[in-house]
Amino acid sequence: MSRVVMMAALAIALATASAGCAPAGLAQAPAEPPDGTIYAGATVRLSSNGFGQFTQTSGQGKVAILNRYTTAGLTRFRDALDDIRGRPVVGMISWRLFRARHSTRHAGGTQASIARGDVDRYILGRAAEARRYAKPLFLRLNWEMNGDWMPFSRLDSEGRARRGNGYAHFRNAWRRTVILFRGGTRKEINAKLRRLRLPGLRARIAKVAPTPNVAWVWTPASKAPWPQENVHRYYPGDTYVDWVGVDWYGTSGEGAHGKRAAGVRGPNEIYDRYSGPQSRGRKPFLIGEWGVFGQDRPEWVADMFDWIEARSEVKAALYFNVRASDQNSQLQDFPASAQVYRERIVSPRWVKDYRAVEGRLVVPKALETLARALGGGIPGP
Repeated sequence: MSRVVMMAALAIALATASAGCAPAGLAQAPAEPPDGTIYAGATVRLSSNGFGQFTQTSGQGKVAILNRYTTAGLTRFRDALDDIRGRPVVGMISWRLFRARHSTRHAGGTQASIARGDVDRYILGRAAEARRYAKPLFLRLNWEMNGDWMPFSRLDSEGRARRGNGYAHFRNAWRRTVILFRGGTRKEINAKLRRLRLPGLRARIAKVAPTPNVAWVWTPASKAPWPQENVHRYYPGDTYVDWVGVDWYGTSGEGAHGKRAAGVRGPNEIYDRYSGPQSRGRKPFLIGEWGVFGQDRPEWVADMFDWIEARSEVKAALYFNVRASDQNSQLQDFPASAQVYRERIVSPRWVKDYRAVEGRLVVPKALETLARALGGGIPGP
């Protein structure tokens, strides 16, 4: 067989193997998995062995979604993208848009300052980075906003109101950020901002390219520490949110799972209001973080799987495999919980490879061998 004929055969084979791929062009926001399935995801410390340690302990080998959260003081948005860029996953960045060193003239801020446009140039810079990333990307902006441990929450650890971080400030900061990411001409962007009674674009730019590969995820904590907090007043509105979810840990004793789920403004209420069959918006639901909390609790892990699998709109759940200063949720440190996780995650309901949903099939080994023989190669995922 001539080289030309072999190349043609390879091209046909690759086209067949890749049937269902998205058309060429701009990357699109992450797709929902098929009905009845759930993305398996994780947050890990992306050290040299953190990711491999989790996939080995969990028994799942790979994850569909990998979350990288940014730290207070410096957002490190670009570092987060670099961490996930080369992996065959959908990336998620838990993005703290607050008190970041946006420039030499702006070393801090509040949600009110973001809402009025003080950091527009910084936001547009991150939009450009997300656009250049050119893969589907979740952005979990200012997550757990109802928890006083977050600096952008309305209340501090003493239950006192934080100036510039009220409910409306949070909503408007979120809306402004989304509008800037979605792009348009200066006139179009300013018209959207005016409708929200927000100041016009503060950056001197005539047009902003859209960032269609981003999905916006609103994720409160499963329970606020202050009873006067109303998590729903943080919600920016269906227009500005693509996915909804909660972060949820096994922090209490026997029966805590059911109590937390059914509690006022707990996970059940959030799911029912935004994602369940009777909800208005029917947003796909995502457990942004979940895990045991400092103790081996296999019964809680089993309850979590039951809760997730009983709700058709739960489309993703990311295990928080991190040892932090105030908690340890590393699965490898809790053998009984890890065993339950391994037993449940093997269900075909759990999607471990986003490429299978996207239509990007793994190239058969024979085609890889043929391509190498021809002196070429198979493009990476």
